[in-house]
Amino acid sequence: MTSTFRSRPYRTVTRRNVLKGAAGLALVGTAAGSLRPTLAQEASPISIAEPKTTLPTDDVTFRWVDSGDAKAFFWREFFVKYNEAHPNIQMDYQGLPWNEIQTVVPLGIQNGNAPDVFQIPQNVPPPLAFAEGWGAALDDVIPDLEEIKSRFPAGSFVNGINIFEGKTYVLPLTSNRRHGSLLLYNRDYLSQAGLDPATTPFTWDSFREAARVLTEQGGGEYYGLIFEGAQTGRFAEWANAFAQLSGLKLG
Repeated sequence: MTSTFRSRPYRTVTRRNVLKGAAGLALVGTAAGSLRPTLAQEASPISIAEPKTTLPTDDVTFRWVDSGDAKAFFWREFFVKYNEAHPNIQMDYQGLPWNEIQTVVPLGIQNGNAPDVFQIPQNVPPPLAFAEGWGAALDDVIPDLEEIKSRFPAGSFVNGINIFEGKTYVLPLTSNRRHGSLLLYNRDYLSQAGLDPATTPFTWDSFREAARVLTEQGGGEYYGLIFEGAQTGRFAEWANAFAQLSGLKLG
């Protein structure tokens, strides 16, 4: 495989970014994304520091970047609890939209200040990230990794996806059994507008009208319909979902 990435040395696994208590939750990236490589500037090959397996005793900041959404609620509470147990370790967690991850992570790698833990951008195939040395093997930093991996469902670890040359570089965060366009609604707001979809399901026309009424009722505080239109992948999921509701068959 000919790689289009040339990355400068950056911080990965050192004594300052090993969180023993979070071993079962650590990741170098997730194995999702389309297979569209992007171009980066020419730079020197990557250099990974010798991993350590002890927690730091001085004050350090551990930088974690992922795509946020529902898992962000878990991470924020988890990192608070971790900091209570290890006051010298501050967690800098950023849940970013995918279009920002696709910019922030490659630039961080090129410039030598990549996050300690990050999700692989969707336009970077995992084999490409491995070939360019974007991360260190989790086997070298997580105690009892094989026992931890045994708790995952069958098929979670695949050669060429998150296993490379016999070592594990990614722990999956979620399964593929998830809703991409599940519509949630606020019962109180609907009740104020005299609407109850549980007893009177929406038609296309009544849904549009309800969205208009709720937007006016919200007065800028809330809206009749909100979805992630700024991210092309998420926008496509909603467009496809609405199309399928109309009877179209899409792959």
